[in-house]
Amino acid sequence: MCIRDSVTPMRQRVRLAPILEKVTRRVRGAAADSLSVSVECPARLSAVVDPDQVRSIAGHLVSNAAEMLRLDAAGEIHVVVAPGRAGGMVLRVEDSGPGVPDDLRERIFHPFFTTRSDGTGVGLAEVQKLALAHGGSVDVADSPLGGARFVVDLPGEDAS
Repeated sequence: MCIRDSVTPMRQRVRLAPILEKVTRRVRGAAADSLSVSVECPARLSAVVDPDQVRSIAGHLVSNAAEMLRLDAAGEIHVVVAPGRAGGMVLRVEDSGPGVPDDLRERIFHPFFTTRSDGTGVGLAEVQKLALAHGGSVDVADSPLGGARFVVDLPGEDAS
């Protein structure tokens, strides 16, 4: 019996739209009607990535955005996926929430750091850990929607 290392990506070619639709459907089901969640991902777009890790990364980012928006009367989350380096992918999640202050941008990826009273501080640390395991990165910036924009770059198997 082989026990899988939870960090080492098990890359395979997967279609990305079904993964993202599943993640966003779950958030839409738990969110208020005033929350708008849109996905921009070509139906046939595929990448050589670990599908479970992509699901986890997208799930953490979309759930975090929804949590930051739950205090607002209305909010918007926009998820965009594009082809990446060496058969990989670039995932962008942006929201209309309060954003991430400049002085916290480095700390939000530290394990157990949180700004929410009910937060655990593991979601963004997990996103960064999985992105790095793929040989990729995660960055945070201001979103044109007014909140935060997270960009995750996951290169495919041939990246160096």
